Amino acid sequence: MNTILKRVDTIGLKTIQRAIRQRLISRAGRKSVVRLEVVLKTGEPSLLRRERRAYAQCARLLTQTERRILFPNVVLKTISPRDALLAIEPVGNRTLEDVVLETVAIAKTYGWYSKAVQIQQNVITLLTQRVLQKLAILHRPVRGIPLKRARVSFFTELSRGLNESLRRADIKCETSALSRFNAKDAWVVSSAHRDLGLPKIMVDEEDDVFFIDPRLHVVSTPGTHGGARYASPIIDLAALQVGLVRGELEIQHQHADFHLRAKRFAEC
Repeated sequence: MNTILKRVDTIGLKTIQRAIRQRLISRAGRKSVVRLEVVLKTGEPSLLRRERRAYAQCARLLTQTERRILFPNVVLKTISPRDALLAIEPVGNRTLEDVVLETVAIAKTYGWYSKAVQIQQNVITLLTQRVLQKLAILHRPVRGIPLKRARVSFFTELSRGLNESLRRADIKCETSALSRFNAKDAWVVSSAHRDLGLPKIMVDEEDDVFFIDPRLHVVSTPGTHGGARYASPIIDLAALQVGLVRGELEIQHQHADFHLRAKRFAEC
C-alpha cells in the first residue's frame, strides 16, 4: 500500500483526477464529507500502455457521452522507464458474475422456489438486457472502410486465438471448418471488447452496467501478434453467453433443476 501511495505522491493526485470518483457522504453547513475512490494498477509501462490502448480502441468510434456510459475513465502516468501507474475510475462494486452467483445464497436463505429467487432472476435478466443495449452502441457497424479486408483481418486474429487456446488446453482439433465461417460476408464490422466475461461487467448501486478490461486482441501468444483494427460483435455476444452458461452450471452444482432465465434471454 505504501508503495502505491508513494507513486501517487510522485505524480500528484491532480494528474489522475479524471479517474477519481467523488461521492458526497454528508453535508452540514459549510462542511462536506466526500469519499474519493480510484482503482490503481502498477507495472511495466509497456504492459499498462497496452491496457490503456485497449480502452482507447474500444472508445474511438464512440461519442464522449457514449464512452461515459460504457467504460470508466482511465489515466496512464509513466513514473520511470520501468514503472507506470494506470488509474481506473471505479464504476461498480460488484461484477455481473457476483450477481449471478448471489442466487445460491438467496436460495439457501429463502428456498429455491421462493419469490426472492424469482426477483433475483428478474434482476439478472434486467442487467443482461442492459448489457445487450450497451453492446448495441459499441457494436455499431463501421462505415467507409474495406469490409472484406477488415473481416479477413479479424478472422485471422480469431483463428490464432482459437489455436492458442487449444494449445494451452492440450487439445488437438481440426479448425479448418472455420474457413467456411470466414467465407460468409454477413459479418458486421465494429468495435468489440474481445474479452467480455461476466467478471468484466461491473454493476453499480443503480443496477447500471459498465465494461472494464477490454483486450487489443483475443488470446494469442503474448507479444507475438497484434489484433485487428476492427472486430465482429460475435466475439462479445459469444463470451456473454458462455459466461451465463458457466454461471448456470455452477449454480446447478447446488440445485440441479435451476435454470438461469437470463441465459435464454441472451440467446434471443
